[in-house]
Amino acid sequence: MKRLYITFAILVFTMLFLLSCSARSGYEKSFPQQNAEAVSQPPSTGPAMLRVLVDLRASDIAIHRTEDIKEFLSILKREDIAPKVREAILREKISVDNLNFKILKLKSPEIVENAGNNQSMIIKVDNMFKSALFLGDLGVQGEEDFVNNNLDEIKVDAVQMAHHGQQGVGKETYEKINPKICMWPTPDWLWDNNNGNGFNTAEYK
Repeated sequence: MKRLYITFAILVFTMLFLLSCSARSGYEKSFPQQNAEAVSQPPSTGPAMLRVLVDLRASDIAIHRTEDIKEFLSILKREDIAPKVREAILREKISVDNLNFKILKLKSPEIVENAGNNQSMIIKVDNMFKSALFLGDLGVQGEEDFVNNNLDEIKVDAVQMAHHGQQGVGKETYEKINPKICMWPTPDWLWDNNNGNGFNTAEYK
């Protein structure tokens, strides 16, 4: 199972840097914690934005999420899987071929506001040439401790924008990470700030 997840991470990492070769420079969106606005002429400087578009509606996700979680937990209990599953360790390093994975954050039970998102595991992936940081759904309530505990680890080439690129960590955290590439795992309706009535009709942040 661990090998399966690592393989998936490798595929994501590889895709990210293959796409980065043709990524368009310039901001296409304002940073999280700001009002989402249409940007007709993005600045000429700044990290390249790579959008991972998921063609799913919120209702579809809500319907299937519970069943997916139940199925996942049932798989973990299988006799051939359970002995291979263990809890991750903070600062643990896992190497697969020429890729290195380092766990920079685990669950944060002390955070009770926006608790679910702030339990995100954060993983840094690197090789001899590139590095990437996967922030999960980390929110503003957990970002300060994470940054302060990992100042020597967070400067990377690419970052996955926290919580789909909206209402995740703040602008100052991204400035400290200082990436060349930002990966937005964002569905169309959120990217377009669309509440169902067309482009830029919502107040998402």
